[in-house]
Amino acid sequence: MAPSALLLLPFFAMIVFLSAPAQGHVRCHLATFDVWVQQGDTALFPCFFSQSSVTPRDKKVIWQRVRQGAEDEVVFFKNGEDRADRQNEAFVTRASVGDRWYEEKNASLTLRHILPKDAGLYRCLLLTFPLGPRSPHHCAVVRLDVDTQQIKTVKDPSEHMPTGSVIWGMLLASVIFLIVWGFLLLITYLIIVHPKALQKSSPDIFR
Repeated sequence: MAPSALLLLPFFAMIVFLSAPAQGHVRCHLATFDVWVQQGDTALFPCFFSQSSVTPRDKKVIWQRVRQGAEDEVVFFKNGEDRADRQNEAFVTRASVGDRWYEEKNASLTLRHILPKDAGLYRCLLLTFPLGPRSPHHCAVVRLDVDTQQIKTVKDPSEHMPTGSVIWGMLLASVIFLIVWGFLLLITYLIIVHPKALQKSSPDIFR
């Protein structure tokens, strides 16, 4: 190779470097979470990351449920679009990630209407294209526990309140009790204070 060509090599290398498309990268440290949810409620699986100033051409977030010998696709999001065709049917209409997950640096998963069979291990994977270093990124592992105990419902207090007929019956019984009690008090008073008057009015009783 001619000496003049050797001198031009650094120049060509610089042109190639400047013309290469910039790559956007994401960075995260693997975080583990334990999430406990009541059956039928909504669960939130955290997954956060940082990013470079350059937006990658393609970006994906994938949530998987990890089982022994298998991985179920919970959510597959590419460039803000939910790819439901790859989603396990058990999570259809129940699992979602925010449309602006990349811009907000938040790929957290929302899982609604929790079922007992949802319990298990989940992981959050992030990918960018062109591939950045250490891609795919394992950013979060979440263990979900589901409480299947039934929640005791609070009954309406009005169910235990007496009806109108019962109330009137109680009032009538109270009035009769007061009349009898008053009559007994009157008899006792007459016996103690005016026994002679009582004897004259009822001679047969005191013979």
